[in-house]
Amino acid sequence: IGSPRALSVSGKPLPSPRLISVSVHPDTSRPHVRYSLMFMQFAQLLDHDLTHTPVNKGFVGESILDCQPCDAMTTVHPECFPIPVPEGDPYFPKVNITTGKPMCIPVTRSMPGQLTLGYREQLNQVSAYVDSSFVYGSDVCEMNTLRAFTSGKMNITRSPARGKPLMPQITTHPECKSSSKVCFRAGDARASEQPGLAALHTLFLREHNRIAEQLSTLNPHWGDEKLYQTSATHSVGRHSTHRLFRVPASSVRVARSTQTRSPPYRLKGTSKVMTQTAMLR
Repeated sequence: IGSPRALSVSGKPLPSPRLISVSVHPDTSRPHVRYSLMFMQFAQLLDHDLTHTPVNKGFVGESILDCQPCDAMTTVHPECFPIPVPEGDPYFPKVNITTGKPMCIPVTRSMPGQLTLGYREQLNQVSAYVDSSFVYGSDVCEMNTLRAFTSGKMNITRSPARGKPLMPQITTHPECKSSSKVCFRAGDARASEQPGLAALHTLFLREHNRIAEQLSTLNPHWGDEKLYQTSATHSVGRHSTHRLFRVPASSVRVARSTQTRSPPYRLKGTSKVMTQTAMLR
């Protein structure tokens, strides 16, 4: 009940995930005449607002698993699930030319999250709403580390070049890859994954502080808490997917024609298919 599925409904072995990937998504360059790279970048930001699935790490005190060996499930950690490179792969060799061993693509399984014995279920560490959790965090403790607690604003770091506000810096991020070991802190831990993503995080941070400053000018009698909560409400309201990010897909086009507020009986959440595969966790 916890093993990855290996057989189809007919009882035959399922095809290699890598083979499916290269078949469905061939490595071709087709620049779109309308959409730029920012289209993808905002999609990733939206993804990080909706989903964050934790993966298994090593035993106590260990970090991310090295699931590169093809036998990693037995030699490294039982939560490793390396994918063998199929014959004729356009990028990876089937055999490692250095070691002479079969080549596998390292994959670590998502952490299980079910409360009772049964089929394996996964966790989502963030709220399944478009609520700008990538700016404000998904719990009170995280939110408090991001707040300045002054005039309703968020913490910032001043750029050493021109003094413009950037995200707060952090030197203890376990997955920080910068040579200085300094990365950015935001409501989502993946804010430093790539420059375009960090830029969008910075824009939303600045927008919150801009709104807070204007509200403080208009309402000098307001305290920090009211300024913060009101600014966050306005910022979340502006972060409207239907206004800023219109995906050219039939499902979204249908969504535009429906009411924007879901009735109270409608289940709100994200499917495992999206959080585990479509959004790549």
